[in-house]
Amino acid sequence: MTIGSRSGAEVGLDARPRRLGVGQWFDGLRLHRGDIELTGDLITAVGLPAGGDGIACPGYIDLQINGFRGTDALTTDVHGVATIASQLPATGVVAFALTLITAEVHDIDRSLAHITDVRAAQRAEHLRTGARLLGAHLEGPFLSRAFPGAHPVELLRDADAGLVNHWISTGALVMVTMAPEISGGLDAVDAFSSNGIVVSLGHCDATGLQANAAFDRGARALTHGFNAHRLLSARDPGPLGIALTRADIVTTVIADGVHLDSANLLLLQRAAPGRIALVTDGIVASGLGDGVFQYGPLTVTVAEGRATLPSGRLAGSVATMDSSVRLAAACWGVEAALAAATSVPADLLGLPDLGRLGVGETGDLVILNDQLDVRRTLCAGQTLYEVADA
Repeated sequence: MTIGSRSGAEVGLDARPRRLGVGQWFDGLRLHRGDIELTGDLITAVGLPAGGDGIACPGYIDLQINGFRGTDALTTDVHGVATIASQLPATGVVAFALTLITAEVHDIDRSLAHITDVRAAQRAEHLRTGARLLGAHLEGPFLSRAFPGAHPVELLRDADAGLVNHWISTGALVMVTMAPEISGGLDAVDAFSSNGIVVSLGHCDATGLQANAAFDRGARALTHGFNAHRLLSARDPGPLGIALTRADIVTTVIADGVHLDSANLLLLQRAAPGRIALVTDGIVASGLGDGVFQYGPLTVTVAEGRATLPSGRLAGSVATMDSSVRLAAACWGVEAALAAATSVPADLLGLPDLGRLGVGETGDLVILNDQLDVRRTLCAGQTLYEVADA
C-alpha cells in the first residue's frame, strides 16, 4: 500500500520494509515503547516489538541558526549555505531557518538570494543531501535601539513599508523577529503575517499593551525569552508576560547554559507547557571551540561556551540542537524537551510533514541513545549521519 504522495521506489530508495532497531519512539508529544518500520522514505509501522535500545524521534527543527562550523549565514555564498545544510544532520537537525542578523540592505538581499537558490535546488533534488532549508529568519533591522543585543545599532531602522514589501516579495522569508513599537511596526506585523510569514517579537521595548496589540494583529511568537527585550515587572508584563499568558503564542528559548539560568528555563516551561520552542541562535563558531570569529559585521570571541563582543555583550550562542535538547531534558524531562525541538516549532511554522512521527509520515528522523546523543539522522528516509559504532 502506498501512503503519501511519493514513494521511496520513485526516488531510488530501497523499497523493502526495514526496522530501525529502537526500543522507544516519540510521536511529537509522548514516548511509546516499540520499534519503527520504514519503507522507502515513509514510516509504514510503529509500535513493533522493541528492536533494541534508543529512541526514534522526529528530526529536530532549528528556527534560529546564524551559522555553523565556520560558515556565516550573512557573508557566505550558495556553497556555504548548502554546506550548513549538509552538516546539521550531525546534530539531529532535519530542517532549519537560516537567520540573518541586522546588516546593510544589499548584504541581506544577497543572502536572501543564496537562500532562495539553495532551497530551490533542494526541492528539485530526488534524494536529500542535507537538512531541509525552510527559508530565512530575518532578525533585524526592524529592532529597538533600547534592546539591540549584538546587532549594530547604527543599522537598525524603522519598519519602512517599501523595504518590508521588498523583502516579502523575495519569497525567501519564513520568519521575522521585530519590535512592534517602532514606527511602522504594527503595519509591518500585518504585512508579514498576512503573507504567511511568522512574526516573532524580539529585541523590543514593547509594553504589555503594545505586545498584546501586536499579537492581536498576527504576531505569533516571542524570540529568545528573557533575552533582549523589555522584561516583565509588577505593573507591566512586557512581551514576555503577555506571551506566557496567551495560549496562542510560542516563546523560543536558548538552552545553552549561558543565556538562561536553569530556574528561568524551568519557569518558562511550567508557565507555558507545550508552547516553548528550542532554538540554538548558533553562530559561525558553533562546533569549533574557543577562538575569535567574524559573525556578520561583528567580531566575536568564544571562550568556555560564551560568545561575546569586545564589550562583553552576548553575541548569539555556540550551542547545537542536540546539546540544547539534553540540557532542556535535564530541566523539563525528556518528552517536553523533544517536543520543544520537534512538534512545537513545526506547528509554529505550519509544517504538517515535520515534527511528528507516525504511519504515513516522511522519514525525517533522529535516532537517539538513552542519553539523548545523536546516533543516526535520516532525511526523507536516507541516512545522512550515523555514528560509526551505531
